[in-house]
Amino acid sequence: MMARMTTIMRFAGLDPSPWANGAGVTYEIARYPGDGGEFGWRLSVAAIDRAGPFSPLPGIDRTLVALGPHDLHLAIPAATHHLTPLATLAFPGEQPVATVEPVRPVRALNVMTRRGRVQHTVTVRHGSGPVEITGRSGAVIVLTGTATVDGTVLAPLDTLLSPTDSVQIEATGAFAVVDFHPMDRGRA
Repeated sequence: MMARMTTIMRFAGLDPSPWANGAGVTYEIARYPGDGGEFGWRLSVAAIDRAGPFSPLPGIDRTLVALGPHDLHLAIPAATHHLTPLATLAFPGEQPVATVEPVRPVRALNVMTRRGRVQHTVTVRHGSGPVEITGRSGAVIVLTGTATVDGTVLAPLDTLLSPTDSVQIEATGAFAVVDFHPMDRGRA
């Protein structure tokens, strides 16, 4: 069963966890289940400050959204991707991926789902007024500017988790809408 509560996660309150390879830190926004064991889905923000390989994550599907302030340069076999801020890139977690030079400090939203259990979609939207988000099991993450939901102001990288009813967002910038699609409702 997917989490069905609507919760606001404040980025300012998240603690960083260093990567095993020392090339950055991760701020975990949320995971399901939330017990720290094997997740069905996970949302985080990575702070990357040097070139190096990503940790391999077999069986995990990933989507990155480049957050800037600089471009994110990634090498994946047969191609180098230059992601400008707000660009997305999806790839399987077992695929070798590395940040490449030039590396200037950059952040990336990282959406991960366990293949065979949960699928995900990520859509970057731009708002300059009211935007309606229909009910879903997922998240809305403010990327730039601010957003207001039911009178509560969300700052950059604040997240509205699992809005179960339609919500109206007053947005002044960009935000990501993440949908999680359980493949077996009993195991999401």
